Amino acid sequence: AVLVVVVYRQTSARTHKPRAQVAGGTGGASKSSEKRADVAGSASGKLRVWTKDEVGQHATSESLWLVIDGKVYDFTKYVDQHPGGEAIFNDAGADASRGFHGPQHGENVKRMINDYYIGELQSAS
Repeated sequence: AVLVVVVYRQTSARTHKPRAQVAGGTGGASKSSEKRADVAGSASGKLRVWTKDEVGQHATSESLWLVIDGKVYDFTKYVDQHPGGEAIFNDAGADASRGFHGPQHGENVKRMINDYYIGELQSAS
């Protein structure tokens, strides 16, 4: 018996800037990590709430945020590791809940995203 597995790779029509390669660096600090420090008001313990417009400003490989089930995640550091390649950009800077809950993401992925959590999306009310 022969088992044949066919994998379809979803591609995105969305364009994005290639990730900047910086020689020398700045001691490892990035806009993403600076923003993350401000995320959940870490010193005050208050949860950071982001507006749709704020999230929408992060739709490139240099700064990629996604909303999944009302939670905001900064996947900037994960872009190059994403097994689905550019499919991660399908809903860049927007609600990616529907695509995230597809059959391609197992339970381990659903646990892993907690490492990228930066706050909640402001409700529409």
